[in-house]
Amino acid sequence: MTLAALTGPSLPAPHVDDQIDWRFLLGGDALGRVALAGPVEPAVREALAAHADVIADLGEPSAAPHDLVVLVDPDLATVRRAVDDLAPTGTIRIEQLARRRRSAVQRHLRGADLEVFAWWHRPSSTDSNCLIALDRPIAAATVVRLVAGRGRRTPVEARLVRWSHVDRWAVDVSFLATRRGAPHPPIASPNGEPIAALITPRFAASRAVIGVTTITGGRHLGQVAKVARHPSDDAMIVHEAELLDRFASVAGPVPAAPATHRLVIAGGRIVLVEDAAQGSPLDRRAVRRAPGAALAAGVEWLERVPVAPPTSVRVDGRAHALLTGPLRSLAARPAPDPMERDDLVGRATEALEPLMDATLPGPFEHGDFSHPNLFRQPGGELVAIDWELAEPLGLPLHDLLFFVSYLAESVDRPRDPVALVAAHRRALGGDGWAQSAVTRYLKGCGVDPALRPQLALACWTRYLAGRSASLAPAGIPAHRYETLWRAAISDAEAVR
Repeated sequence: MTLAALTGPSLPAPHVDDQIDWRFLLGGDALGRVALAGPVEPAVREALAAHADVIADLGEPSAAPHDLVVLVDPDLATVRRAVDDLAPTGTIRIEQLARRRRSAVQRHLRGADLEVFAWWHRPSSTDSNCLIALDRPIAAATVVRLVAGRGRRTPVEARLVRWSHVDRWAVDVSFLATRRGAPHPPIASPNGEPIAALITPRFAASRAVIGVTTITGGRHLGQVAKVARHPSDDAMIVHEAELLDRFASVAGPVPAAPATHRLVIAGGRIVLVEDAAQGSPLDRRAVRRAPGAALAAGVEWLERVPVAPPTSVRVDGRAHALLTGPLRSLAARPAPDPMERDDLVGRATEALEPLMDATLPGPFEHGDFSHPNLFRQPGGELVAIDWELAEPLGLPLHDLLFFVSYLAESVDRPRDPVALVAAHRRALGGDGWAQSAVTRYLKGCGVDPALRPQLALACWTRYLAGRSASLAPAGIPAHRYETLWRAAISDAEAVR
C-alpha cells in the first residue's frame, strides 16, 4: 500500500472523536463489535458508534463475542461477563472503577490470562489531554515532568508517580485489558518500545494524537509517533513531513527541529515518527523564572532559521495567501453582529495596505512557536516540535510576535481582555521590555521597524482566521486572538 493510496482530502474530523482518543491504544481504527455497560456518556456512545461495526449493551446474546467492551464503574460480576463474552483478540476498557474494587478486578482479569494496563488521565478523565502509562514508574515520572506538566505540582507528582501506586490512589485512572496476541496500535514505536504516553489535545484545531516512548530505562523521551484522528486527515500528516523535509533541506545542520523524522504505514494508517526533543520544556513556569533568558533563546532560534531573500509579496503570492486570504476568511464567517464584523475586516484591510506591495524577506515560519512546542537544551538553545502550521515563505515577525505574546502572558497572567492587551503593550510598547529585541530582529532582516504595527496586524489576522469560531459580538471578545486582532487594528490605524 502506498502513501498516495492512503491520503484523501483533508476534512475536519468530527469533534466528538476526541471523546475516545484512547482507541489509538488499540490495534486499529475500526473497533469492530462493541458492547457497553454502565453509565456511558452520550457523546462517548456516539463516538463509539461512529467507529464500530455493531454496538450493543453487554448481555445481549446476539452481539457476542465482542471485540471491545467498555465498562463504566463495573462490579466484579459485570467484569466476569465481559471476559466471558470477549473475542479471542478483544479488549476491555474500564472507566471510573471504584478504588476499593481495583485490586480484585485486576486479579480477575489477569487470572483470565489478560494483560492489564493502567492509564492515568491528565488533568482529568472528563477533559484529559494526556494519558500516562503507569506500568513503568520511571517512564511515567518522566512523562509527568516533561510532557504533562501542570504548574507547581509537577515535581511533587513526578516523585509520587515514581515511588507509589498511582493506579490505587488516583481518581482519573482507566484500565485496558487485552487478550495476548492482540494487534499493536498504529502509534506503537517501530523499535518496539512500549508507549509511555498518549497526547490527546482537546483544542478545536487539533486533528491528531501523539504517542510518546522513552529510552534509557524511562529516563528520557525516545520517539514520538503522530497520527490523524480521522483517516481523511492523513494528508495533514504527510504535509507536516514534507514541511520538515523542506526545513531540513534549507536549514542544514542547525539543531532547531527534531533530529530525524520519517513516515511509516502502521495499521493501515500514515504515521509520522520523529526523535523526541530532549531538554526541558519552556513552559510558563520556566518563563517566569527567567523571562529575559527565554526571550533571548527565542530570538536566537529565529535568527538561525532560513530566510528567503526579499521579494514583492504581491508577486510571490504572499499578499493573497497571508494577507487578503485570511481577511476574506474572516469576512465570510457568520457573526452575531455582521455589520461590526464587516467594519472590522474593512478597517484591517485598509490598515494592511502598506504590506500589499512591500518587498519583504521570507522567513521559514514555525507557525506555533510557544509551549508545548519548545524545548530548551542544556546549552540554552531551543528545539521546536510540531511543524504542522509551518510556512516555508512567511512574513517577518510572525513567529517572534507570537512568542513574545506567550512570554507576556506567562509573566503577567492576564485574566481579562483589558489585562491581556495591557500585558502585550508592556512588552511591545515604546519602552516595552521586548521592543528592543523586536527592533533588532527587524533590522537584522532588513525590514523597516516602522512596519511593525502592520506586521503585527497580519500576524493576529492569520491566527484568528485559523480558528473555526466566529467573531464574538460587540463587547468583550471571546478569545485572545480576537482581542489581540482588535487591538492590532487600532495600533496599525494610529500610525497611518
